[in-house]
Amino acid sequence: MTAEPYSVLIIEDNKTDAMILNKIITKHALAKVQVVSDGLEGLTECFRLRPDTLILDLELPGIRGEEICRLIRSSSTLRDLPILVVSELPDAKRREMEMLRLGADHYMEKPFVEVDFVAALRNLLHQCEDSTVIESSDALPLDDLQDPLADTEESLGRHEPADSIQTFQGYHLLDVLGAGGMGTVYRAQQIKLMRTVALKVLLEHFTQDHQVRRRFQREALIMAQVNHNNIVQVYDVGNTEYTSYFAMEYVDGPSLHAMIIEESLNWPMVARVVGEVCDAVAYLHSQGIIHRDIKPSNILINGNGVAKMTDFGISRAKLPVDISQVEDTTNEYAILGTMNYMAPELLYGGAATELTDQFAMGRTFWRLLVGMDAFDLDKPLHAYRPDLPIELSKAIGRCMDPAPDRRYPSIAAAKEAILAEIEVAQHLAPVYRES
Repeated sequence: MTAEPYSVLIIEDNKTDAMILNKIITKHALAKVQVVSDGLEGLTECFRLRPDTLILDLELPGIRGEEICRLIRSSSTLRDLPILVVSELPDAKRREMEMLRLGADHYMEKPFVEVDFVAALRNLLHQCEDSTVIESSDALPLDDLQDPLADTEESLGRHEPADSIQTFQGYHLLDVLGAGGMGTVYRAQQIKLMRTVALKVLLEHFTQDHQVRRRFQREALIMAQVNHNNIVQVYDVGNTEYTSYFAMEYVDGPSLHAMIIEESLNWPMVARVVGEVCDAVAYLHSQGIIHRDIKPSNILINGNGVAKMTDFGISRAKLPVDISQVEDTTNEYAILGTMNYMAPELLYGGAATELTDQFAMGRTFWRLLVGMDAFDLDKPLHAYRPDLPIELSKAIGRCMDPAPDRRYPSIAAAKEAILAEIEVAQHLAPVYRES
């Protein structure tokens, strides 16, 4: 009986490069080939076809190659899929990409030598024979990944210690926790102090954009200026030749967004989250900081149930540092934030203020009690939850009033009013609606 041929999916938007890759694979009878030019379409096909190996470019329409790697490595069904990146990153940046372990098993720089490409692909195809599916996880365990690059480079006389791939600037990378607009966040061990941290690293394709790098550095500086139990703390800030990074407190729990989806909150936890989020926002305002992006996914809940606010990437603050060194690129009138949580005045060019933060906070609490199924946030809470006290709906609705002068005069006042109504609500209805 003839063995089933291997299958290879190529995600490459350059038609000439895709044709060359296809011809080489066909010429050497390595595998059946399918080519997709769009990143998002390619990711969809990857989950549908489940190929034996993925060949991936980085600069793609739809979704970048780094994000495709991250999503695949976070999947329970595809996390062991061998990935060969073929791109045009300069050699020095290629080495940094390997150290950050964005998820690829091997990297080849264009233009490449055919014999090297064939050897690398064969190695990855053979690797897939022994791979097994691992149960789903929210993170990518880097220590468990095989490293076909080591065997390939050893045969070429360029073997390097395996530890070099998992160590970055004094940090040992453990898991990929997630990625945002500017950076990838890793769970890492700070080697000298032997403590677990969350390491945020500027996404590599942003590193030549000086404005984005300054915003990244400002986020670290803003977080380093604050000291509050309900705000994630920054421990260390640094730069390499090609990227910036900062280490912050690792929160060993889910986001509020995840807990809402999972319906894993009870009334005491809701009251605690509301109170602690209000305390964090009030503290920021007392320090002259406007968060500008308050939402459930930017609130983490640690193992002890403590709420921790994070992600200050677009915050506005007056920093006690030389403004010539770290320019404020987040103009108070710039339209920045998450649409569903932005106050109406921001959409019309108004300034980001304490009242716009209060609006976003109110919408966060609205989501907390309504859940993630409703999308018309212009309706009051009681339109979706008539089982809850109307006064609770009014208290949260006041935070979200379209007219800024009708909102609460302070976050402290909002906290007092909302918590008083939550105390009443917990005796009348469950946190989540009965199905």
